[in-house]
Amino acid sequence: MELADILVAAGRVWEASLDYSKVEDEYKQDPLGEEARLKNAVLYFYMGNFKWAKAQLDILKAATSKPTANDAMALSLVIGDNTQDSVSTPPLQLYAHAMLLDFQNHDDSAIIYLDSIDKMMATTRSLKEELLMMRATIALKKSNYVEAAKYYEEEIKNYPDGMLPDKALYLLAQLEETKMNLPDKATENYKQIILSYPGSFYVEDARNRYRHLSKTDAAPTAPVQ
Repeated sequence: MELADILVAAGRVWEASLDYSKVEDEYKQDPLGEEARLKNAVLYFYMGNFKWAKAQLDILKAATSKPTANDAMALSLVIGDNTQDSVSTPPLQLYAHAMLLDFQNHDDSAIIYLDSIDKMMATTRSLKEELLMMRATIALKKSNYVEAAKYYEEEIKNYPDGMLPDKALYLLAQLEETKMNLPDKATENYKQIILSYPGSFYVEDARNRYRHLSKTDAAPTAPVQ
């Protein structure tokens, strides 16, 4: 699996796909095999084969590994939302290539692609959210923590009912806790996840981090809807 990742980084995508497939075949019905299948689907997404990638991602929604299932669902939704017509697909193609460049650590080139997508009128709401999150990821890689926090905050403010505000809150809280020495802000953001997004994938860990930072055995409870 690590060799396949290295091959992707080196641009040898077909060799990488073969290695991911080998892992998947050897570890069927196992979290490792599911992870390999996800990586292969993402690789096909990078290459613009959205139909095949989505078919694999839809299968992985039922993965035994919760992180794999969550990632598969998120990318499947992005593909579905941005392949409705010929107008919405070109921005997705640029985004897929930007993701590959980001994986390969060609960060400045990835940002150029993101800037180009931002100028396209057909960009969907879901893709705009993804662009903010990728900008934050690139900022983190450069240790630009204030800039990364700004992008997370923009996602939370502009898209509270979108696809990624809970993830943005969680990553912002982690950043504040581990890199920015802002434990009080981190505590509040962990609390916000628990109260505002009780069904989020990140709730359990947010609850644990909240208890740790607030030095209490209790955690806030979301109101019953």
